[in-house]
Amino acid sequence: MSYPNDEDGQVLARIAESGMDLSTPTMIEFAVAVQDEATSGLIARTLQQNGFTTEEYYDEGEPDYDEEDGEEFGPSWTVYVPVKCIPSYENVVNTQQKLGSIVNDLGGKMDGWELKLSKM
Repeated sequence: MSYPNDEDGQVLARIAESGMDLSTPTMIEFAVAVQDEATSGLIARTLQQNGFTTEEYYDEGEPDYDEEDGEEFGPSWTVYVPVKCIPSYENVVNTQQKLGSIVNDLGGKMDGWELKLSKM
């Protein structure tokens, strides 16, 4: 299968090349970056009201955080949104757009996705 030449298409192409079956429903975890705990809670509640499951996560960052370095990162909040679907390009892009339309005005920013493979 051929995928568009953008970040999502490239990731899906690499996954397909690895031999994974992309024709069966799989858990995809979408990430929403937020600035603080209050925004994280607001976004999580709003997404839940729109039928999504959410998990809020706080990362303390690196203790020697230096903004000028650019390699390290400071404290951050992320709201994870797991969605079970066939991992097609259309499903990934459409879900990101739907989530983005909900979170963008609340201070969230879509921050990627990953397949969550079940443990054997």
